[in-house]
Amino acid sequence: MALADALEAGIEERQINVVLERTVCMSHCPRGPTLRLAPGGKFILGKTIDDVAEILDELEELCGIGREENPIPLDLIGS
Repeated sequence: MALADALEAGIEERQINVVLERTVCMSHCPRGPTLRLAPGGKFILGKTIDDVAEILDELEELCGIGREENPIPLDLIGS
């Protein structure tokens, strides 16, 4: 929950063109919190609150900044 909260705050603050959607298990739960750019994007596995800045940097690079009408979904399941 803390990871999702921190990511949502960072996404909003940086105006990254992505929306975080909390979701059900994506079959990687043993590897820790799982993020996936949807649809069909790569998985980001086992990150912690200490990795938030790094994740936000990657999201900014992949998704761009400036809110668009249809931001890219980012699925997150925490374990």
